[in-house]
Amino acid sequence: MAVSTYIISTADFSSRADLSQNIITQKIQAQIGPVQEQFGIKILCRDFYAEVLASISGVEVAVITTLLPYLKDFLVYKTYARYLVGSPVMMTPAGPRTQIDTTSALASDKQISEIIALANQDANFYQDTLVNFLTLYQDDYPTWRDSICGCGDRRTKKNNQFSMIGSNKTKTPIEWT
Repeated sequence: MAVSTYIISTADFSSRADLSQNIITQKIQAQIGPVQEQFGIKILCRDFYAEVLASISGVEVAVITTLLPYLKDFLVYKTYARYLVGSPVMMTPAGPRTQIDTTSALASDKQISEIIALANQDANFYQDTLVNFLTLYQDDYPTWRDSICGCGDRRTKKNNQFSMIGSNKTKTPIEWT
């Protein structure tokens, strides 16, 4: 399903992620939709995700507006991590190619892996922050809390172990003080 309402834009990256002003914005824009849809639905559940999109594209709802900074932080870093994986690669008619200009050298695989790991770590932190915010204020977000997929209930009972998506490791949730 194609995303028609975007929660974040390339402008959100300048205040949140270490992104060069000279990036090819089409490459990062191409990552925003899939990340938003995959992880927005995974974290917010389908019904609440639809409610958030409706608020963004239509009449603003105060509790959704309050949630947006948490959601944007998470989506920016998750998108940034995905962007970093393919950023040095250009798709051409002859297949994938690495673009090298005359004023720089391609970072090593180790350097790129470390940058991606750091971006994923940031995304995991902001994901925990988002889920913990929703859990703390779940009465303000009944669509999330009462979702038929059980997002709110499952996450609080399993101690919010969603930050390691794609891993068999668990992570201690953020303690709200």
